[in-house]
Amino acid sequence: MKLPFKSMRWRLQVWHGVLLLLVLLAVGLKSYFLARENRFGVIDQELQRQCIVDAEAIVGGGLSVKQEVFGNPERATGTSTVSTNDALEPQSQAKYTAILDRNEQAGFYYILWHRDGTVRLCSHNLPGDIPRPVVSGTLNSRMRTRGDLREQFIETANGSQLLVGRSIATDLASLRHLAIRIASFVCVIMTFGLAGGWWLSTSAIRPIEEMTTTASKIAEGNITERINLSDTDSELGQLARVLNASFDRLRAALDRQVQFTADASHELRTPVSVVLAEANSALARERTPAEYQEALESCRRAARRMRLLTESLFKLARLDSGEQPGKHEPCDLQVVVLEAINLLRPLAEERSVKLHADLCDGPCLGDAEQLGQVVTNLVSNAIQYNRPGGEVRVRLSTGGQTMVLNVIDTGQGIAAVDLPHIFDRFYRADKSRSRADGHVGLGLAITKAIVEAHGGNISVSSEAGSGTTFTVGLKRPGVTMYPAFPRFLAINT
Repeated sequence: MKLPFKSMRWRLQVWHGVLLLLVLLAVGLKSYFLARENRFGVIDQELQRQCIVDAEAIVGGGLSVKQEVFGNPERATGTSTVSTNDALEPQSQAKYTAILDRNEQAGFYYILWHRDGTVRLCSHNLPGDIPRPVVSGTLNSRMRTRGDLREQFIETANGSQLLVGRSIATDLASLRHLAIRIASFVCVIMTFGLAGGWWLSTSAIRPIEEMTTTASKIAEGNITERINLSDTDSELGQLARVLNASFDRLRAALDRQVQFTADASHELRTPVSVVLAEANSALARERTPAEYQEALESCRRAARRMRLLTESLFKLARLDSGEQPGKHEPCDLQVVVLEAINLLRPLAEERSVKLHADLCDGPCLGDAEQLGQVVTNLVSNAIQYNRPGGEVRVRLSTGGQTMVLNVIDTGQGIAAVDLPHIFDRFYRADKSRSRADGHVGLGLAITKAIVEAHGGNISVSSEAGSGTTFTVGLKRPGVTMYPAFPRFLAINT
């Protein structure tokens, strides 16, 4: 069972949810506190204006107020003061009370304390007992909040204090409603955000799950399965395309292996059958020495064929395993070609084929023996599949940092249907030829493997009835290794 925290989808979802929650909380809290600060700022301005109105009413009875404290609190350097008489006449007090009580209709309340703490004036809507403010000497202490009440006060020169306040219950309720709306908004955004994040993570993980499922099916033996390439432009689509290409190469390699095993078994079956048949025939009854010698000769020919086949298979297996050429040293391809031509001259004379060679200095790096086998295979095929009186031209030239070898014949050519398979193992373009000629169909396959092991390339072009051209490209050093040979050499036989 897969644990949730081990799943990439859950990890993406958790990280996405945490980041989204932090962002929404930061925005929500910032919005709430800004709204609260603005709301309290408006309340404080209202209290300041009302405090001025109440103080002016008291001024009408002989009080004098320093109002710049309210108009610009930041410029006030001393204590806000109101100078007043220590005692008010009853009729004056009634007058002030009548003036100030009109503010009750606006929801404000007030109270005036004497310096000895006795109450001189107060409104009818005063909310219970109000503690007298304790002055700390700072302007900020002139504003205070008690539960759902907001209050501001000033102090007179003789120690009296005037306090004006109002209820902020409605404002606090409004802020609570705002907080609820912000919380609801955060919840809604979180819900949609998590749903969208889950959809995105699922969409991102689905191709990986499809790759895993396909790879599992292929591992179980269904090598025809491929990953669906619905989105080829994304990174995962490109990865799927690469994996599909790898699976195609794997299938092709397996098909080649199966075909190779079947062809090798088929090729070995004939000489083994010959050996068994000759042995059984020789042992069936007494025979003359000449008959025994003929049977042994047949067995030897079959054994030679099996040895040739097994050696070719062994060489191909070594080359397929990625083994580099036995030697990696400077050699002259011109010398290698000359040796191959001299070796094959008797075969060319026997088949009435003329050899032409246009060679130049051919410095390269590799195994001269294996490169000689490449040239021998190509030239011998050009001779054997040529027409009587035909020609084979071997050309060696330079092309940048590459030595180019061309083997051109005037033979029967290769049909277009056979051309793509000419380097396949055990493939014979001419199905009518008998295996008795000593060929097992691995020559060109070995040639291609040797060339590729040297870091080169080989190609073929041909038309039926117009001859064939094999082209080999091999890397060469930047300097000529063997200047003793002439620049161009022509050989005609």
